[in-house]
Amino acid sequence: MDLNELYDIYDVWHIPWWQTTFFWWMIYAISAVILVIMLVIFLQLLFTKRKPEEPWRVACRQLAFAHKKAQEKVMGEELFYAEITRVLKWYLTIRFEDDSEARTDIELLSYAQQNPAFPKLLVLDFSQLLERASQARFAKMPLPIDQLHEDYTCAVQVIEQTIAMQEK
Repeated sequence: MDLNELYDIYDVWHIPWWQTTFFWWMIYAISAVILVIMLVIFLQLLFTKRKPEEPWRVACRQLAFAHKKAQEKVMGEELFYAEITRVLKWYLTIRFEDDSEARTDIELLSYAQQNPAFPKLLVLDFSQLLERASQARFAKMPLPIDQLHEDYTCAVQVIEQTIAMQEK
């Protein structure tokens, strides 16, 4: 080596930690663990069976939604009463395991009067509710907003009074 030449660095003294092979293997391992955890969570969500919501809760929620829309004047009276009768018929079909949805309002009322599981104290209110529903839907008679609230309350009472004892 000539003494007049400049010295040069022939070897790297220090390799930064992010450039080591150990670092990259750790990145791959952590990524694999994260992917496995995400896959397990996804499969768990996909294959776990959720308990279905009780029919009476669904019916009460649908009635509350219809009542709110009727109070906000988004839903007219005839649509409100159509929704009330639809929800009640759907719920009674599921609750008593019969074909209440296919019945007319008069047939549904006679069925409620003859069914021993239907609360007898609610039959009169239920008949008035169905009568007002028919008037609002077919005769298009205007009803006060207080009457809508009373009928909503009556429909909720019908549902609450006919909940199966094991569901409570």
